[in-house]
Amino acid sequence: MGYDQIAYAVKLGGTVFFFTLLMIVFVYVFWPSNREKFRSAASRPIEDETLIPPSTTPEGQEVNS
Repeated sequence: MGYDQIAYAVKLGGTVFFFTLLMIVFVYVFWPSNREKFRSAASRPIEDETLIPPSTTPEGQEVNS
């Protein structure tokens, strides 16, 4: 088995591996039972509650940034 055959097998194996991984990710993302989980994650950044508290100085004064 020469270098060219090994290189071809590795390229083909990598292509098949990553294509299979991509298909698994697509199935996971578009599976109907995951819809609500993704919708709630998508709306998290625009919810009204503050996720990061405002910065304060050691004296307790709020810093405008």
